[in-house]
Amino acid sequence: GAHATSIGESLSGPDVCSPKMYKEYEWGYAKRLVERLQAKNIRLAYHICGNATRIVNDMADTGAAILELDYKCDLPKIKAATLGKTTILGVIDPSGVLERGTPEIVADKVREELSVLAPGGGLILGPGCALPPHTPAANIHALIETTQRYGCYRADGTLDI
Repeated sequence: GAHATSIGESLSGPDVCSPKMYKEYEWGYAKRLVERLQAKNIRLAYHICGNATRIVNDMADTGAAILELDYKCDLPKIKAATLGKTTILGVIDPSGVLERGTPEIVADKVREELSVLAPGGGLILGPGCALPPHTPAANIHALIETTQRYGCYRADGTLDI
């Protein structure tokens, strides 16, 4: 069986509806889904499209093991809201940086975002949403290689950023 699964809610983020509407119409369903999956030892990665900064505390309170967050989020705020509660997955701009950037731009962005999000743990760095189909392989390699070089935690939890 599956050990993890993910859901994406493109219409539940603050770019589309208010935080109040998110809490009223989406949050309870997500919380119950997490609870049901946890009862079966399945972890959930929970994605909300757009700038989820205003609802990241509520997202973390669902109990989801991973929050897949978009590049539009305020990095220091999402780090503070999730530290010790859940893991952040994502945040690299999939179209502006990964699809249209250069390997050097990708590497710079990876180091920049690692410096904010990696301390204290709880980060899986990757695209903030689905990769566009024409993303250059060189940019994907730059993402992977730079993350491996600067974003791998030592046993004591430190990094080489």
